[in-house]
Amino acid sequence: MSQALAEAYLARYKEPLLNVTGGGSGVGIAALLHGDTDIAMSSRPLKLSEWLKFDQKGCHLVEDTIGWDVLAICVHPSLPIDRLTREEVAAIYTGKVKNWKELGGPDLPILPYSRESSSGTFEFFREHVLLGKDFAEGVRFIPATGMLVQSVSQTPGGDWLSGHSVCGASGEGATFGARRRHGVLPPCP
Repeated sequence: MSQALAEAYLARYKEPLLNVTGGGSGVGIAALLHGDTDIAMSSRPLKLSEWLKFDQKGCHLVEDTIGWDVLAICVHPSLPIDRLTREEVAAIYTGKVKNWKELGGPDLPILPYSRESSSGTFEFFREHVLLGKDFAEGVRFIPATGMLVQSVSQTPGGDWLSGHSVCGASGEGATFGARRRHGVLPPCP
């Protein structure tokens, strides 16, 4: 979303030059706190500890919601997995379920991937899907969504979680669950 917004801005205004860098919510917030950037996007609200750090520096922040993140669980297209519940996804990422046959798939080890801990997606997933539990030791943490897509597409047995920004979406009345469409389990709240 950041890149699309920057491109739309630059199509209308030629100055100032915008540089979009990823890395996750925590990276953007830290860059803003240290004066390395003027604007930061985050897929989560600021934590109280972050607000206090900005307050100590005499910085007045403005938080403005421009969209919502949607959580997606994706599996390798060769896997015959049509639906995963929140409980099943949590069991995968906490290491309780380690083989796709336990979920109705082939006898193949599950190779879970995730965004790394600086990502707001990581924090949301840990709080709302894992219910505060830790990720299993075997989860591979990747810094960028594009790298996750590439890793899973080349890894039979792979699955990954990703946050996707959606403008104008509403999570009201949504339920967690994933169904396959075109080889991908779609975004779930």
